Amino acid sequence: MHKILFFCLVLLSCSRQTEDTLMIAGASNMQFVLEELIDSFESQENIACQAIYGSSGKLTAQITEGAPYDVLLSADMKYPEFLHVQKLASEPTIFARGNLVLWTNNGPKDLDLYAIAKTPSNKIAMANPELAPYGKVAQVYLKEINLFKALQNQLIYGENVAQTSQFIYSKSVRAGFTAKSVVLSKEMKDKGVWKDITCKQCPPLRQGAVVLHNGRNKTKEAQLFIDFLKGEKAKEILNKYGYSTTFDSIRKKQN
Repeated sequence: MHKILFFCLVLLSCSRQTEDTLMIAGASNMQFVLEELIDSFESQENIACQAIYGSSGKLTAQITEGAPYDVLLSADMKYPEFLHVQKLASEPTIFARGNLVLWTNNGPKDLDLYAIAKTPSNKIAMANPELAPYGKVAQVYLKEINLFKALQNQLIYGENVAQTSQFIYSKSVRAGFTAKSVVLSKEMKDKGVWKDITCKQCPPLRQGAVVLHNGRNKTKEAQLFIDFLKGEKAKEILNKYGYSTTFDSIRKKQN
């Protein structure tokens, strides 16, 4: 199977879907790490799980329309807090802080955004900032380095991190912004080159989790999963994929 297929946003099961299956809606930056987290959780608790991926904003919209998810793992706290205010979810929990990277599958020279900006045909990919927190951070970063206006006509927007990563991996763009968890996954490791993004003005990518109130009576199992995310085994897995899990790093207001 070609590696690009890993970025297809489909319903991914770790077991056959039944009424007893815990339905976990995960922001697409977690596409690879969540599979490993679920495997560990299932072994520990013997609770069958099923993962659904998309942008945090799109998943939240689906939840407000009655999607039968039990847990939401968002790329920021905005959407979990919204669902909590709407009485559709429990009080949000921060379980990690994500990190943004600039990635190219062409060569190290294509990590120079100023050089890319000089050639109008060069394209840069980023997730839709209206729906995807990683896209919003990328947008703020480009404004901070005074390149957002210069690149206006060169930006290609993916619906989410997964689609954006597909653009980058397939070389449809010169480079793009994605989650560090993507480039550190076993599927994408050593594919192309990347660098961490340091941004003083960017909002932190505090990954938020909530138990959803959907009438499926899976509250106990959902809370067990969120408790698992805060445990040492989950932290070990999250750290391996580039997430920060120390108390200070996931709660501080600025990067």
